[in-house]
Amino acid sequence: MDREEVRRGTELLGVELGEHIANVIEAMRGIADELGLGAAQLRAGRE
Repeated sequence: MDREEVRRGTELLGVELGEHIANVIEAMRGIADELGLGAAQLRAGRE
């Protein structure tokens, strides 16, 4: 991920970097299973 692109994106959206990161994390929580980041997948990876 290019940090400069992220910075420019936040400028275009008119949001602070921290707010953007929080928005992305919240959106990813809603599709965690589809991304392979759900609790079941994480537990399976530890076994």
